[in-house]
Amino acid sequence: MQSPWFKRALPAAALLALAAWGIRPLQVQNEEMSPSITPGDWVLWLPLAPRQGDVVLLQDPSDPSRRVLRRAIAAPGQSLTLSKPGLALDGQPWRWREMGRDADRVAYSEQDAWLVQTADRRFDEASVTLNAEEGWMLLADHRDGPVDSRWWGAIPSSDIQGRVWLRIGAKDAWRGVLSWGAKDGPWIPPSKVPAQD
Repeated sequence: MQSPWFKRALPAAALLALAAWGIRPLQVQNEEMSPSITPGDWVLWLPLAPRQGDVVLLQDPSDPSRRVLRRAIAAPGQSLTLSKPGLALDGQPWRWREMGRDADRVAYSEQDAWLVQTADRRFDEASVTLNAEEGWMLLADHRDGPVDSRWWGAIPSSDIQGRVWLRIGAKDAWRGVLSWGAKDGPWIPPSKVPAQD
C-alpha cells in the first residue's frame, strides 16, 4: 500500500523551508573533522560570518574543486601558537585535556567544547606561531593529516562561505545525534565519571 501523498511530500517541504531560511545541507565524506564530524554525518550550514570556535565551509585553497570544513581558531589580528602542550591564542593557553585513546590516536577536548584527535605525539617539540593578520586561522579537528591554515596561511573572511549551524550523525561515546555548531562538550572527564551500580 502506498503512503499518503503528504507523507512523501513532508521531507521535500522540510528541505524547502530550510532553504528559505538560508540553511543548506551537506553530507560529510571524509574524516578531516573527526571526531567532531565524521563520514556520513550531515551538517546544516548558514551563509554567515564565522565566530571563533565555529566550523566553517570554504573552497579548498589547494584544490578549488572541493569544499572543506575547518574550525575557526584565530580571528583576524590574533596569533595562534601550536606546541607540545596544545594551543595558545595571543599567548593565552587554551584548555586542552585528554579524553581517551586507542592504539594510534588520542582524543582531546579543546576549550571543553569540541574534540580533536591526533597521534600520541600531539605537535612537534618546537612551537609554531601563525599570525592571522588579514584573515582567519582555520584548523582541521583531525590534526595529523588534513591540510589547513598551517599550510594555507590566513583565510580571508570573504573566502568563507558560511558556518555550521547543526551536525546530525550517529551517536557515540562523545557525540549525541545532534550538536549545535558541531560542539558537543562539555564532557565529564573520564576520572570523574560516576560509578555504575
